[in-house]
This record gives sequence, C-alpha cells and structure tokens, in this order.
Amino acid sequence: MKASTKRTLIDIPVIIISSFIFSCGLKTFTAPNGIAPGGASGICVVLAYLTGLNEGVLYFIVNIPLIIIGFIFLGRKLMLKTLLSIVTITIATDYVFTYIPHYEGNEMLAAIFGGLLIGAGLGLCYSREGTGGGTDIQTVSADKHRRYYIRYRPCGDYYSRLRLRNAGIGTLCDNSDICFI
Repeated sequence: MKASTKRTLIDIPVIIISSFIFSCGLKTFTAPNGIAPGGASGICVVLAYLTGLNEGVLYFIVNIPLIIIGFIFLGRKLMLKTLLSIVTITIATDYVFTYIPHYEGNEMLAAIFGGLLIGAGLGLCYSREGTGGGTDIQTVSADKHRRYYIRYRPCGDYYSRLRLRNAGIGTLCDNSDICFI
C-alpha cells in the first residue's frame, strides 16, 4: 500500500472524530448557553438565535463561499479534507448532538468545556492537515500567501498564530442573551 493511501485512510476517520468533538462542544455547551465562539461557528450560533434555524445548516451555508475560494486558492487535497469536516460538523450538530442532553448551567463552565472541546476538535483536524472551515480557511490562505512562508508542523503551529488573532475574547455577562468568547 502506498504511503499516501495509508495516510489518507488514517486522515479520514481522525477528521470525522475531530468534527464530532467540535460539534459536541458547540451544540452541547456553547450554543445552549448563548455563548458564541469566534469565527464562523460563532456567527452561526448568533444567526440560529436570531432566526431559529439549525446551527449546522447555517454552518454549511456560511462556509459555501469559503469552500469555493479555498478550492481555487488552496488546492484540492486540503479543501476535500475541509469539506469532509464541514459536512460532518453539519450532520453531527443537527442530527447527533440534538438528542444528547445539553448543559445549561454555569456559563463560565459552559464556556470552558465548550472551548476545550472545540479546541481539541480543531487541533485534531489540524494535525491531519485539514481545517474546520470558516476563518480557518482564511487563516490558511493568508499564511500560504505571506511573503515569508511558514512550513506546516505537526503540532498545528502552521495555523495557530492567525487563529489566535481571529479568536474573539470577551466576557460573560448576566444581562445579555448572547456573549462572545
């Protein structure tokens, strides 16, 4: 078996598992408590709150233009992994974690556990040279077209600096319905 085929057979289940972990953090902890994480998933939580639509469907819709741009500028291999991640997040968010009990208690605990799960899911996805969609696609594109190119490292440093820049850090407020972390 070729090394690239073997790597792909490892990448696919890891990306699917990482997407389920991401969806668990989003649907079980952050969204039910009115906490919108940074990036496209945060936009989807806010839009779901305002429109009543499902977060997963909105996540897919928000990512459509980014997927098209990514296929043009970033290449097929990365974007196929990203598309797998986005489709898995959409399905897991709307059809799997809808039926699992949601944590609706202390908002700080919800933000911590939601952030840990979302971060772990994205980290696993990055480790297989994929993205979770949304601002990750912009980050990879910006990093790829920089004058001084930074090579990918297995620990995820390839994306981390710009990803941290994109993360919105806010406070949890008692008076607001939606807070940003």
